[in-house]
Amino acid sequence: MAEPDPSMKNISDTIIEEARDEKNVGNLTEPTSDVSESGKDDAPPLPFSKARCIALVATVTGASFLNTLSGQAVVIILPTIGRDLNIPESRLQWIVSAYALTFGTFLLLWGRIADIYGKRDIFIWGSAFVAVTLIANPFLPNEIAFDLFRGLQGLQTCRPRSASWA
Repeated sequence: MAEPDPSMKNISDTIIEEARDEKNVGNLTEPTSDVSESGKDDAPPLPFSKARCIALVATVTGASFLNTLSGQAVVIILPTIGRDLNIPESRLQWIVSAYALTFGTFLLLWGRIADIYGKRDIFIWGSAFVAVTLIANPFLPNEIAFDLFRGLQGLQTCRPRSASWA
């Protein structure tokens, strides 16, 4: 076995010797703490103002609530829709299914598009299209138009949902 070079000291021994040396005692710095004088942790600053963070959370939460509401509220008024538009009970399920089918089919696609083109734009435009389809639905005159617009509504509702989940 090769013997270690005696001129090479162990680094930890050197540090300990320097710390014990009277001349170096004044040069040593005291360890600092992440806790301020008030006793609270110093949190890093937020990237946005507190009001903007609250508005962001409220917007995303509100959009998620409205998406769920637009998908499920029609179930409550389904008998009234069928009576007013003369839709037989056997075809009433298409009003719900058109929404769910297009929503589920395009959710991953819109998520990928949001990753490519930006979540903010997809969220804003998707929310705008959802508003348009929600406003147009009560004025539709027949079953086919109602089913088509419910399908469009499902297609557009998955845009802000996928962008807010990503």
